Amino acid sequence: MMKHVILLGTALSAALSLLVFALSEKEAEEAGRTIVPEEYALIENEEEDGERELEYRSQEGKIEVTFNEDGSLREYEYERLQEVHEKEFKLKEEEVIQLLKKEFPEAENIKVTRKTKKKESYYKVKFTLEDAKGEAEFSASSGTLNEYELEYGSR
Repeated sequence: MMKHVILLGTALSAALSLLVFALSEKEAEEAGRTIVPEEYALIENEEEDGERELEYRSQEGKIEVTFNEDGSLREYEYERLQEVHEKEFKLKEEEVIQLLKKEFPEAENIKVTRKTKKKESYYKVKFTLEDAKGEAEFSASSGTLNEYELEYGSR
């Protein structure tokens, strides 16, 4: 009996610590509003394994934001809803780096790779920021930013 009480007490203590430190729905929405452009509407706010995941949409794209239990930002993802797909590479690596620097002026350790998937070509760019690592995809000819992902705390 004593063993069950100790196990139950330990489990209850762990559950209470999650409740105390987990980011509330309202807190997550307030934090998300500070980093997501206002034209994006919140369509989903859910808690999973102590993390809070929010999804926003606009006519242009979709943004997904994930916060850790302590409220710190873990991930920020952007995806263009109408991705631009092109077959021919027309940009030089330096031009792709300039496009990335427009979006992320502080980007460092930039690596540009040409990729082709299902006859569609794009540039995949890996980079780091002071507090995150990132990946972005630009269309092959026009340089349209189709998507990017930033992972915080993983640099």
